[in-house]
Amino acid sequence: MKYSHKNRSLTMYSFGLLASNNLFKKSFKRVIWAPKEFFDTTPVGRILNRFSKDQDVLDSLLIQNLTASIDMFFGILSVFVSLLRDFLFFLR
Repeated sequence: MKYSHKNRSLTMYSFGLLASNNLFKKSFKRVIWAPKEFFDTTPVGRILNRFSKDQDVLDSLLIQNLTASIDMFFGILSVFVSLLRDFLFFLR
């Protein structure tokens, strides 16, 4: 039982890291390819602060929400399987 929790944690960490890395690359590319006027009017500190805040939110909430969604999906699936099993049992 404890090995399944370790595997699950490792899997969630891997998926979270992969998703966070992909989102970082996409947002970094958007900032780099922004028009020159954007950098003329926006201070570099504000861009860096916003970028690091968004990345912090992604790193902290992404894995939690992914885990909660998967738990909810399997919970609903188990209810449907139980209902189907009971329904088929009473049809006999």
